[in-house]
Amino acid sequence: MKRLILALTLASSLPATAGTWALEADALSFFLNGHSTIIRHTWDSGFEVALGAGKFTLPSAIVEGEQNDYDAAKWKAESESIQVARLGYRFGKAYGNGWAFHLIAMNQRWHVESKRLELSTRYSVLATGLSVGHYYHLSKSFYLYPVVSVTQNNIYQGDAKVGGRSYDVPAASWSGSLHAGFEF
Repeated sequence: MKRLILALTLASSLPATAGTWALEADALSFFLNGHSTIIRHTWDSGFEVALGAGKFTLPSAIVEGEQNDYDAAKWKAESESIQVARLGYRFGKAYGNGWAFHLIAMNQRWHVESKRLELSTRYSVLATGLSVGHYYHLSKSFYLYPVVSVTQNNIYQGDAKVGGRSYDVPAASWSGSLHAGFEF
């Protein structure tokens, strides 16, 4: 959290005389018993940077579909915290529609448990990769931003093995999301 505060402080000290700022949220996180907040700056050149934080719980339908012994364990997977950084380029103009491509880094702290087996673990994953999305402005300032990401995932703290059972964390994965924001 300290790193996120430092990054937001540094981002806010960048010259903002040109371009736009936005406050956005991952709208899907609210449907996953979570929340998120993202602050973004886009320069007139199209270069943009975004920093955010949040949390969510994976629905059982997603956890069940993974190769992780779900039938026996009935895993519950919760991202207790997530910090996200996006750095990339936005095509189009401020307050307009257009594609965006980003390098992304996500730091996630996971809690995985099986109440049925009385097992749990916590571990941290650094996911790095690429994302592509498209800004759709519904008004001058309000927009939707559907985005798809492909990441390489590395556990750097803790273990996804629980009581001899493995909760698989794929080496690479994709994810999709829908952000909603206000650009000013």
